[in-house]
Parts: sequence; C-alpha cells; structure tokens
Amino acid sequence: MYKLAVCRPYGCTASDITAVLEQLMGNVSILPLFQDQLCQTIETYTEVTIADIITITLIAICVLLMVNSTIYDIYLNVNQLECRNQLYLAFSVLTNGKKLLATTKHSKEQIHTFNGIRVISMIWIVAGHSMYVWPSYAVSNTPDVENWQTKLYGAYISSAVLAVDTFFFISGFLLAYQYLKQKPKSLANHVKSVPAMYLYRYLRFVKILLKTALYSIEGWNPTGRFKLTMIQMLTLNIFFIAMPLGIKLIFREYDNDYDTHSRLIDYFIGITLGIFMRVRQDKPFLYLINSKRLRTINIFVWIVVICGMLAIVICLREVDLHHGYISQSIFASLMRPAWCVGLSWIVYSCYHGYGALGQPIEGVRVALELIVNIFCLGSPPVLTFIYILGIVNWILCRPIFQIWSRLTYCMYLLHLTLIMIYMNGVKIRLHFSDFEAFYLFCGHLILTFCLAIFWTLAFESPVIVIERVLLKGGRRKPESKVPANGKVENGASEA
Repeated sequence: MYKLAVCRPYGCTASDITAVLEQLMGNVSILPLFQDQLCQTIETYTEVTIADIITITLIAICVLLMVNSTIYDIYLNVNQLECRNQLYLAFSVLTNGKKLLATTKHSKEQIHTFNGIRVISMIWIVAGHSMYVWPSYAVSNTPDVENWQTKLYGAYISSAVLAVDTFFFISGFLLAYQYLKQKPKSLANHVKSVPAMYLYRYLRFVKILLKTALYSIEGWNPTGRFKLTMIQMLTLNIFFIAMPLGIKLIFREYDNDYDTHSRLIDYFIGITLGIFMRVRQDKPFLYLINSKRLRTINIFVWIVVICGMLAIVICLREVDLHHGYISQSIFASLMRPAWCVGLSWIVYSCYHGYGALGQPIEGVRVALELIVNIFCLGSPPVLTFIYILGIVNWILCRPIFQIWSRLTYCMYLLHLTLIMIYMNGVKIRLHFSDFEAFYLFCGHLILTFCLAIFWTLAFESPVIVIERVLLKGGRRKPESKVPANGKVENGASEA
C-alpha cells in the first residue's frame, strides 16, 4: 500500500484539494485521494484531557512515593534502624534496586536457564515488532520492504511469534514447578486458595492457570501417582494439539492468528515438564538410560533438537508464502508443540548441567577450547558441536541474565507502545535498508530497557511488596540480606 501526504494551508480541507485536482484534470470526477482523519496541525494534541490529568497524577504520586520511601530507607540504613512496616519501603528505589540487581547461585529450586531464554525471547519479540511496523511507515522504497520479508535470512523475523510461545511454556512450567513445592493438600483447601491466587497473579501482572489442573480428587497429588499424572498430561497435550487443528479445518472462515486455544499446548507442555522435574528432582540425568550410552544419546538428542528448532524457524516463513490453507493449518498446529518439546529438552539438560559432555562444564574453558579446535586444530564436526552446546548452557545461565530477565515482562508491556509512538511521530519519508531497520531496533530495545527499569521500580516491585503484606497479614519471613557484591547465597527466583 502506497501512502501520499500533502502539506496544505490550515483553512484548506481534503475536499478542497480534491476539487482543485478535478479542475486541473478538466472537471473529471476522481476518487477522494485525501482524507482529514490523519491530518495534524500545530494545535493538534495540545489540549489536556481528563485521561492525561489522571495519568500524570498517578505517575506523580508514584514518583513522590519513591522519593519519600527512598529517603526513609536511607535514614534507616544510616542510623542502622529496622523498619517496622514493610509498606514504608515498598517504593524505595534503594531496596527495590538491590533486589533487581541481586544474583543467586545455582540451586535445585531455581531454573537459571530460563533467565537466558527469557531475555533472548524478549529481544526476539522487540525485533519482530520493530520490523512488522515498517509497512506502516511512509517509505520511499516500499517494494524493498515487501521483498525483504520473502528472503531466507529474514525468516527469524517472521518466526518471532515463537518467542511468545516460549513465554507461555515458561509460565506453565513455573506454575506447576512452584506449586508442587508445597505440601499436598485436600481438594477443599485447593479450591479455597484459588481466589487468593487470582488476586496474587493479577497484582503480579502475569497470566494464570487454575490450580485444579494439577489434581482431580481429594487428597491426590502428582508425587504420589506419578505415572498416572504423566498419562493424564500426555492425553491433555494430545487433545490440545488436535483441538486447534480441528477448529482450523472445520471452521475455515475463522481467521485469527492470535487465538488463545492454539497456545494451550504451550502451557500444558510446560506444566508437564514442571511436574516431571519437580517429582523427579532427585533423579540423575536420563536415569532410565544406561550410563554407558548417556553421552551418545545426549549428543544425538541435542543435534535433533537444535536442527528441528532451526527447521521450524525457516519453514514457518516458507509455509506461509508458498503453501495452501490446509498445509498452513497443519503446520501451525504442530510447530508449537514441537517447539516446546525442544525447549523442554534444553531446560532439562541444562538444569542437570549436561550441555553436551555429560557433566557440568565451565564456560570459559569451553569457549577457549572451541576457538582452539575450530581455528587451529580443525576440530571434527561432532566435537565442535559438543563444545558449542557447552557454551549454550554456559551463556543461558549467566548472572547478567538474572537481572535482565526481571525486566522482561515490563519490556513486553512497554515496547510496542514505544514503537507506536515513534511510528506516529515520523513526519518524513524513510528509506528502508537492513542497517536502518537494525538501527531502529537497537533504539527501540535500549529505550524499552531503560523505561522498563523505571516501570519495575515504580510499579511492579512495590505491588509485590504491598500484595505480600496485605495477603499475608504483614508478616514476612526473614530474608537474606543482599551483600555489597550483589550476590545472594540462597534464594528462590520470582516467577
């Protein structure tokens, strides 16, 4: 679609321009090429509305609370006093900043691999949305934008929807993994706790699944009937694979790329893995496999998983461009479970420290050996692949990702708004190129990251404290203090 804009005098309307064009063309009637809906003047958006006043007031109140709470926190630290009510420190930038920058060591209660996966998925989403809005710009070379989407190296943009499926998978996993940490309860107690869980999840700004998905009869818990639980979850997963496919094939007029039921499989595969890893937490890696074949099977599965996930990224674009409705429906229904199965293996393998060699690997040593083997000794392909896997495990568990991952949800909420603000503010024609697209993506990512820091400190972190005090009667368990180096010896990461 080509868009044409004309700068005209303030008193001249779109219909006046159309009338002038008709006269110039010999009184020939033409279609209305110009419209007033998108017309802006220097007075446009200068009036302050009620919504603006409410928004500015709320932000000002939050900033004022942050200043007061931080001053009070500094006063307590200087005088070495203890806070009697945690609500007074809910908006403290000092306390919330320490929590944001704190890092924890590896433990069985934490899945550090998710930190790297969250960050990579968030960057992927920002890149996808940054590219998707290019057709909405006034571009001088529109055909280049359309052609770019058909190129093979642009497949990672069209497959950015898989990053959203990754977040659904993580949500389902954490729901089951953290919930099963509690002691088994009766069905009545489960039902009673559902309202509190709804309120808790709402205040934490995250999606929710009913707890009743994890149990069926009173007194039952997955740890007691593990095999039956796995069979039930397998049945549910098969159903949630078949359901969206059947809907697409039967109701062809239903065209919604963002339908919720198609992503139920992401949740439930995550829940299945969460149950498995919680119940079999003390079991060794691939405990049903002969230890002599462990290394071979591990490497083989890693190769299959990585190649399969790369194939999904590439084939998603190919199917959308060159195949019909039935092929697209089948692929769309199967790619999500396949993607989540690949994620399941990555999480399970990295959790046990088996990036490739069958034992925990130090990332720095692996990186050095990779460089030496590839560029100096000409390492065989299989050995090179083993080293690469070790680096993947090492990278995903970096402490910096623990900090960044705490910002991902605020980044998810904010990034599209910032992109739209920029898009609506562009007053000139842009020229599309790979560098220009990458340049805008970097700007969107950096600005979103910076704003997410403020959003986390001003809204998300205070809400967590307020919710904890209100729902738990203001009593808090003693927390381990964050030392000067920002590391925590023991602690559980927030979901």
